Amino acid sequence: MDSGKVPHATSDRWRIKSFLEMEHRLNSLRSLVCDLLKTNQELREALLKTKSGVPNNQGP
Repeated sequence: MDSGKVPHATSDRWRIKSFLEMEHRLNSLRSLVCDLLKTNQELREALLKTKSGVPNNQGP
């Protein structure tokens, strides 16, 4: 009944490849999130600077 094949060798390779791909995607997402947070902070700072230069009582 034993076919002589190692039952988990192929599945282990797939798991390792899948894990490495998932790790790469996770690192890419982390980098993207960090870039977005940095850009968001820069935009907030620019908006605050812009608001601080505009008088509150601007009318039509």
